[in-house]
Amino acid sequence: MQFEEDGITLSEGWQSELPEDLREDKTLAAVKDLPGLAKMLVSAQKMVGADKVVLPGPDATEEDLNAFYTSLGRPADPKGYELAMPEDFPEEVPVDEGLLEAFQETAHKIGLQPAQARQLFDWYNEQTKTAYDKSQTTLSNARAEAETFLRDKWGDKYNDNRERALKAVRTFVNEEDVKRFDETGMGNLPWLVEAFSRIGEAISEDKLAVSHISDNAVTARAEIDRIMGDLNHPYHDKNKPGHVEAVNKVQDLYKHVYPG
Repeated sequence: MQFEEDGITLSEGWQSELPEDLREDKTLAAVKDLPGLAKMLVSAQKMVGADKVVLPGPDATEEDLNAFYTSLGRPADPKGYELAMPEDFPEEVPVDEGLLEAFQETAHKIGLQPAQARQLFDWYNEQTKTAYDKSQTTLSNARAEAETFLRDKWGDKYNDNRERALKAVRTFVNEEDVKRFDETGMGNLPWLVEAFSRIGEAISEDKLAVSHISDNAVTARAEIDRIMGDLNHPYHDKNKPGHVEAVNKVQDLYKHVYPG
């Protein structure tokens, strides 16, 4: 031992004077002076009687794991995790309640504490929001690029051609498909817009196979397609009640599609 102003410093290798079973104990390797040894002793004494958590071993049973997770603060059941969607989460992105329940069940199974589950849940939502924002930026850029391309190609005919394309879309595409075009970005493909513009021009100049396209004709065509696609419809079976009426109806529908 050496006496210094700030206390007693233990000589290097002082552990060699201890009993053999204590000399190589790694706990004592960091002790360099008497105050440090005293702090270690006081800290160990405070731990006596305190609640202790026993780490599960490799052969721990499910009961052992559950007891360990509970001692760390895991809620009693999966619903105990209070998880809330962030306020700035996009309204356009649907919340999958089934996925939320699966997350709670998994978090409970692997023993996450509530704070850990919330942090992981927030991280996942942030990644989802970032991916959505990125997709919207990509779609916006694609729209701008498509408009620039078509303006350069069509010149002063841009507005007229665009109106023709919109007319064709309104005539032949239902609202659900229009929404799908927008969500997938297909509506931003210049060649598709050009194709609809040519269709719109054909409608305007009666260049289609039919003489005139009207709302009634479009509705009749859709009803014909529905009947032809339904093999259980009386139209397809002469032995079914209503077969004759169905045949007459289809003939009337064709008159709307092909007047004259």
